[in-house]
Amino acid sequence: MLSLDDPRWIKLTASCKSFYDPRHALSKLERNEDTGKVWEELWQKLCHQGNVGEAAYAVVPHLVHIYKSQQTINWNLFGIVCAIEVERHNITNPELPYWLQSSYMDAWNTLRMLAAKQLQQTVVDWQLRILLSTIALANGDIKMGALLLHFDQTHIDLLADEHFAWSRLYVSSSTNLSG
Repeated sequence: MLSLDDPRWIKLTASCKSFYDPRHALSKLERNEDTGKVWEELWQKLCHQGNVGEAAYAVVPHLVHIYKSQQTINWNLFGIVCAIEVERHNITNPELPYWLQSSYMDAWNTLRMLAAKQLQQTVVDWQLRILLSTIALANGDIKMGALLLHFDQTHIDLLADEHFAWSRLYVSSSTNLSG
């Protein structure tokens, strides 16, 4: 994990290809201070309209560390890291720097465990999709992770109808296995 006193932070690019130093935002998250505005800033600066930079990659291990140590789940954590990972594979975005690879991959292994643990809790449909997206991405299935991240229930219904004739061949039940 890139140390917070490392001078490379000031030379890392953001989603808009300009320099962005996220350390102040990370400190606020760690102190649980003004989190709504901090998450807004991180989304805008790190992963905006399909663009990411090295700053996004460097932030991932820190975000995972913060939320693992606080033992709280913030859905922005899963959302932003999944978006960063999907966009990391976009050919217009920079590659993951070699000096970040180990801590970035370690963070994803931790994310997989956090997501699997959270799946044991009661979750609503969008939370289920983001947790499954996290697990798919952590396992290297980028397309599946992207689909789960970006598709809502309407998209899923359309695909099920198109590929399985769902509305004609299957009965929608109000009961499920969990309850």
